[in-house]
Amino acid sequence: MKLLFCEPNPSFGGGSEQVCLDLARGLARRGHRISLLHDQAGTMLAAYEAAGATRRQMELRPFGWRTLGSSLLRAWRVGRAASSLGAEVIVASEVHYLRLLALASVMSGIPVMFHLGLAATHCEWSWASAYRTIRAGVAPSAHTLESWRDSGWPATTLSEIPNGVDTARFCPAPDKAALRARLGLPVNATLINHTGRLTPEKGTGTLIEAFARIKDQLPNSLLVMVGKDGVPGDRWPRRAAELGIPAERVKFLGARPDPEAFMAAADVVVAPSECEESFGLTVVEAMACGVPVITTEVGMLPQLLGPGQADRVVRPGDGPGLAQAIHRAVSAAPERSRALRARVLEHFSTDKSCDAYERVLLQLRRPQPAGGVSSLAGQDKLPVKGGLPF
Repeated sequence: MKLLFCEPNPSFGGGSEQVCLDLARGLARRGHRISLLHDQAGTMLAAYEAAGATRRQMELRPFGWRTLGSSLLRAWRVGRAASSLGAEVIVASEVHYLRLLALASVMSGIPVMFHLGLAATHCEWSWASAYRTIRAGVAPSAHTLESWRDSGWPATTLSEIPNGVDTARFCPAPDKAALRARLGLPVNATLINHTGRLTPEKGTGTLIEAFARIKDQLPNSLLVMVGKDGVPGDRWPRRAAELGIPAERVKFLGARPDPEAFMAAADVVVAPSECEESFGLTVVEAMACGVPVITTEVGMLPQLLGPGQADRVVRPGDGPGLAQAIHRAVSAAPERSRALRARVLEHFSTDKSCDAYERVLLQLRRPQPAGGVSSLAGQDKLPVKGGLPF
């Protein structure tokens, strides 16, 4: 199949963007032809190109009623680009662009499949109408799927497919000391890793508080924070200093294209989310690296860890409880961590995810016209096919 991935800002740091990149890689390995339509020059571009993706850059903005004329023009241009690339299905994950791509689908006749990585929050009537235009919506968990169904998405075009993890990329380090040396981390320290956005709702403040409580009990420990703060400034380093954590005991590394290396190098990975999670990709990635994982009683995060891991699940916002869980995990038997990786291989591998997505995509595939390119590719005027879908 010829698949066009529409990612306005294909950058590392977002869970849905990572899911789509891994899906594109997996489908490319199976012989599908991948194209990428993007606006910003995000940090994932090299990864898409390495997967063999044809790349096209153009202005992409969400649909807006106040900018109806330009929104219609952008939707037509998206459809025209998809047609010229021979796309049989458009794949997307940025839900703010859902209405724009619904229009592009109507104009071009090319079906759209959306990865619904966030719970539905839109109630305005035009969204529900757009849902009926998108040919397939894929949610990573049952409660996320239900939120879209309750918002008006037809149940017949919704599917639940757990996010997949590239277990060749996210895997245990064969030589943890050498990996730490390469990353510039102390070889003999107890490394506590957090990977993800640094925000209050992700539990960043609670984790810093928890580390302040146990830093003296683990005198050779280092907190390694990998991820971008959504607010410019140094609020988290300042918070760490306020709690008495020396600067040399915590590293804020920002967003990185190689989060798997820092997870595999860690003694414990902590995902202390305090907000609704549609899935919990970071948790599964850390599990695949074969290290102890601490998380919270949020959404399906405890279910991801599976049986026998209850002592590694704490209440959201519980700094003392989080500190105790980290301290226990540092000295845990390695068999428990190996069990986590085995669980990922059984339930959450990219191959399993690609199998499921491929079945959905094959049901959507659009027959190619003579010559292999849609007639829209050669049109210079905005086509009208029954008006707006909403």
